[in-house]
Amino acid sequence: MGKKSTDVAVSLSMVIRMPSSGINQGAQALLSYKYGSKNYDRVMQTDKTLLRFQFLFFAPMTTLLELFPEVFLRIFTSDPAVIKEATTFILTISKFYGKSWRAFAIC
Repeated sequence: MGKKSTDVAVSLSMVIRMPSSGINQGAQALLSYKYGSKNYDRVMQTDKTLLRFQFLFFAPMTTLLELFPEVFLRIFTSDPAVIKEATTFILTISKFYGKSWRAFAIC
């Protein structure tokens, strides 16, 4: 796979993953405040709510990415060769995301 294909695929992957980092960073303050006040039930409730929010974002995004990778990749490039190579890479990544979220949904 060419360097440009990998760059495009990783850029798209980061667009999908960055909201998760923001949610996690925001959650640290909420969870530490509740933990510090020894309100452990609220810690668990907040943690479950955050997990639901992340699932509600990632499940549709993963599905859309698996169904229409070319549409998302055209945001970054119009080169058909790059889109073809990056599509293979993105489909591999999205399968990993999909499996990991299905595992979280079971828990």
